[in-house]
Amino acid sequence: MECNKCSASNLQSADVAVCDKCDMRMCTPCSGSPSMEMRDAVLQMRNMTFWCVECLKVLAQNYVYKKTMDIIDLKL
Repeated sequence: MECNKCSASNLQSADVAVCDKCDMRMCTPCSGSPSMEMRDAVLQMRNMTFWCVECLKVLAQNYVYKKTMDIIDLKL
């Protein structure tokens, strides 16, 4: 497998995180995880999916926009 962010190649599937939103593949250093085993354990405990940083930024921007619009609507 290959990292889409830094282009590292010949990676084992255990060393690659795949974004559940956009299917971007990232190696352990690029995904920000100390290890895939730790990441998998945390995700199983929290029953969450893994999203890359770019997808999380969009999610956060949409959330902030919606909350801002809600506040504006309340003041009108």
